[in-house]
Amino acid sequence: TRLQAQPEGAVEQEQSPAGKDGTCIEDLELSVRSLNCLKRAGIIYLSDLLNYSETQLMKLKNFGQKSLDEIEGKLSERGLSLRPSTPEGLN
Repeated sequence: TRLQAQPEGAVEQEQSPAGKDGTCIEDLELSVRSLNCLKRAGIIYLSDLLNYSETQLMKLKNFGQKSLDEIEGKLSERGLSLRPSTPEGLN
């Protein structure tokens, strides 16, 4: 069993098709920079990534708009998207 710290305000998702097969984020064929940022944050599986919002990802060290655009594009190709961002103070 694997224990992982959840991002602030993260909600446990029901098993999504991506989460059932344990798809690694490496399978998204991201740039080295984006992949390294995610791995440093403990994001290893696609199901981990889907628990994050744009706002949460943008707070990661060395993670910028280009990385966000790249990830959203790759998720979109699979019919997936990040968690919706919640306004500050509602977490």
